[in-house]
Amino acid sequence: MKREFVARSVMLHPDECCLVFVDMIPPIEHGIGMAGQGTDHRDILRAAAEFSVPVFATYLSDERERLGGDDLIPAENRMPRSAINPWKDEKIRDRIFALERYRLILAGGCAEGSLSQTALSALQDMYDVHLLFDLSDEELRFTASPIAQRLIQTGVVPMTARQLLLEWTDAVGTEDETCG
Repeated sequence: MKREFVARSVMLHPDECCLVFVDMIPPIEHGIGMAGQGTDHRDILRAAAEFSVPVFATYLSDERERLGGDDLIPAENRMPRSAINPWKDEKIRDRIFALERYRLILAGGCAEGSLSQTALSALQDMYDVHLLFDLSDEELRFTASPIAQRLIQTGVVPMTARQLLLEWTDAVGTEDETCG
């Protein structure tokens, strides 16, 4: 199901975003933002709730226990899948498509598999895809990695969790725009 291209502003506004954690990585292993800021997936989940950004978490059926932050993701949006690429699961893809929010923010594990395949498939369906590199698989920590280069070359926008929080805050014009 492809959608028509619609031009949008450069700033990510929460009203246009949908957040998808693909095989969420527990914060104990990851989640240290750039420059040691320490922004992790729970910070993003709290901000998503505050700004009414829909959040989904997909996982392979046998990886259910790896999810962290379960309490911040609505039960109906925690979706098991049987394929590596969540975008191939019609239930998941159609739920996201129905939201009519075409800025897809991705984070999670398995850079070579589920995460990159989701990003490439969503790009093919005309989504603006942004990837939180600091809340994803270690292989994406360095933009020089072949996986990161491939995703960037195809149009995926790399960003950090902290950058996303600041853009959402700026876009809605809230007073809490501290950098510290």
